[in-house]
Amino acid sequence: MTLKSKRFVRCICPRCRKTFTIYMVWTGRGMPRKYCVDCRAIINTYDKSAVLESCDSVLVPAQKRGRNSFEEY
Repeated sequence: MTLKSKRFVRCICPRCRKTFTIYMVWTGRGMPRKYCVDCRAIINTYDKSAVLESCDSVLVPAQKRGRNSFEEY
């Protein structure tokens, strides 16, 4: 398989968490996050300012998880 070959890939919708298959190029690891057909129609009706406001938040790093993450202080 070449790097740029298209194939059916299982995706997950970030809005409704539904899994579906789509024909696309995917060379990354894990499951790609693409909007499903139903959610894409809803997302396309959003105003651009609403999308920019939602992306303007401050990113906070995730807390460490593992066997020592629940230590008592």
